[in-house]
Amino acid sequence: MRPSMNTYFIRHTNGMWIDDETRRRLWNSRRIAIHFGRHHTVKKMSRDCTSINPEDYRRSGRKCVRILRELADAGGFVCAQHAGHDEWMVGCVRPRSKIELFKGKWRDDCEFHGQIAVLKTLRLTEVKLVNPLDYAVLAVGRPRQGTIMQWHLAGRTIAGLVEGRRSKTQLSDLIPPQQEIFCSEFLSRRPCPLS
Repeated sequence: MRPSMNTYFIRHTNGMWIDDETRRRLWNSRRIAIHFGRHHTVKKMSRDCTSINPEDYRRSGRKCVRILRELADAGGFVCAQHAGHDEWMVGCVRPRSKIELFKGKWRDDCEFHGQIAVLKTLRLTEVKLVNPLDYAVLAVGRPRQGTIMQWHLAGRTIAGLVEGRRSKTQLSDLIPPQQEIFCSEFLSRRPCPLS
């Protein structure tokens, strides 16, 4: 195991506004991506922003580009959720990876339909496809908001999946409300010693 590497969660929702063909190409090439196509300093743009400088984006875009650059520089384990796929992709980004621009198209039901969409991507290695329902920490513990973020609780689980080890899930892998549910379920299944 590579204990010094952080773990990240990224979601590719329908809110990315990219067409199905672009999504298919991302999935097949085992990439993770952020879009944030519009430059915050230009009111009307005729093309997507290709910058990987966080300061060229608004708040959420700025944060996501900063995290993507951190992941590219230091490397890390990744769990990626892609709209249209039940399985999640887990893999590794090697340290000092290059963020690659990936061209696709905007979806037909948005303002920029048919125009070129430029995504900022990283390629995953050691990729495995997993069913999140097979791993409690994945199914219930994933971050609820945001495009890409560091995922502290699932680090050991994701690293184990990528490295081909099935680690034992520990109670400390779950957040406190999940621990309460787990304990409640456990206690409800045990016979009461007083009866």
